[in-house]
Amino acid sequence: MRAFLLTLLIATSALAQPVVGPEVRSTPIEALDDYDIAPQHDGFVLAWTAGGRLYTGHLDATLHLTGAPFLIPLVDPRTAAVTPAIASDGTSVMVAWHERRTGFAEFAYVAVLSPDADKYLAGAQEINITKAAPLLTGVDGKYVIYTGDLRYVLNEKIGFESGVFISHKLAAALSRTGDVGTVDVNAPNVACPRSGFFPYTPCSANATVTFTCGASSASVLYSLSIPAGTTSSANPMPLIGPNGAACVGVTRLLTGTEFLFIGSNTKATSSIVLRSIGEPALAGNGNDVLLVWTSPAFMGLVVGPDGTAAPFPIADAGRQPKVVATTSNDFVVAYRIDVDPQHSVLAGRLIHLQPERRRAIR
Repeated sequence: MRAFLLTLLIATSALAQPVVGPEVRSTPIEALDDYDIAPQHDGFVLAWTAGGRLYTGHLDATLHLTGAPFLIPLVDPRTAAVTPAIASDGTSVMVAWHERRTGFAEFAYVAVLSPDADKYLAGAQEINITKAAPLLTGVDGKYVIYTGDLRYVLNEKIGFESGVFISHKLAAALSRTGDVGTVDVNAPNVACPRSGFFPYTPCSANATVTFTCGASSASVLYSLSIPAGTTSSANPMPLIGPNGAACVGVTRLLTGTEFLFIGSNTKATSSIVLRSIGEPALAGNGNDVLLVWTSPAFMGLVVGPDGTAAPFPIADAGRQPKVVATTSNDFVVAYRIDVDPQHSVLAGRLIHLQPERRRAIR
């Protein structure tokens, strides 16, 4: 690791301009739980759980479903399918999920499907016992899955080709090339002291945030400003996400936000404070990174090693966002919209990056 990180200040005109495409919605889904989406040729594959069942489907390039949903049979029909993940290697599709039953261990499984995710080819194969949601990607005709603290390489017949233990830490991500990214924080649990009979006053403490991605790692020492009456543990947890063949880490501070491009040891510093945002999600294409969040408003922010611009609106409403980088210029932002207490729709927008951004376009 280099001795020093290159710190780049934010420039509002440095990067490509995000163009937000029209919203595409599914038909209402009863008892929708969770979902995952991944690129596949000129479209996408989708997996979702609803009412304890697991479904898959294929989307075209405009995010429209091309056929009827495919119901994946569960190994134990007494369980509920949760935490779906999906990926394509170009010639097939792998889906991963957990089967959950109160009072019993939670098993992770995988199965291989046809390229359009509408036929069962192999599986289901038990992987391990864990409650950590699986991460999955296709790499050079094989699949890499990270589940619990284990990273496996599987072939299309679900043969185990390699496996390694990697501690999950606080959060994890999986790069396009199958490298596992993790983040950890070493911070004292400091409470701001009272000075005699005077009220609590703000104070500070140092924290070391360590991001790893495959063989690359970077540790940064931060001085955390602690509001009066709180502790250092109240600071928002750092984020990590895939960034092409590498990863990107995000640390949210009182004075702004820092984006660490792991591997290149480049750090972009923004004055935008993102400590109180809800449901953040991020992914990058190897250069530009798209970070989105759903509250207090559904917004997005494009960040690169050489800068970023002001946040831009994604949608009027939505939750459980997912970000997928599809090409060097395009991202997909998927999200859930609740239409009534029993039904929700899956929605999505294509985000296209144009050169010489000045403002977001909708």
